[in-house]
Amino acid sequence: MVNQCPVEYQTEDGQTQKLYFRHEGIFVALSVMRAIIYSSMNRFGSEILKRCIELFLLLKKKDSNFSLPRDLNLFGIEKYIEANPTPIIIEIFDVDDNDLVKEDGKTAGEALNFLRAVMPTMPERLKYKFLQHCNFELLKRVPVNRLKFYRLEFNGHPALPNFVYNLEPL
Repeated sequence: MVNQCPVEYQTEDGQTQKLYFRHEGIFVALSVMRAIIYSSMNRFGSEILKRCIELFLLLKKKDSNFSLPRDLNLFGIEKYIEANPTPIIIEIFDVDDNDLVKEDGKTAGEALNFLRAVMPTMPERLKYKFLQHCNFELLKRVPVNRLKFYRLEFNGHPALPNFVYNLEPL
């Protein structure tokens, strides 16, 4: 988490991809489906919180008497471990390309124009794979009248055929 720079990894089919670990901003998914996938796969709603909890549990497993010093445990990480939060999807309308940057820090306009050109004819399987890596940092506040909120109810895992979901407007 401290080293917030791209990490390269090789996929099963031999392709090299970059993952961007940046946590200082608010990031948005390009599609509702990507937001559903992300929300259903991260129980805690935050990558950094998830990693902190995983690290805490590893330390606890190694030493059952382990506890975080009070000055490092400002939010009481233990209470999040047993929590059963409900994922919320926030749909944003009318975001200007100039109000977004790519995860790598580059401007979003060129990437979005490319996507607008290729997505309509892209096969669904490739589109799904492609959208997994299309997240953008939101640079400006969005007025509340351009937001719509949904409670995400789901069952199963997004990578499996039994995955079902419902977006309940709030």
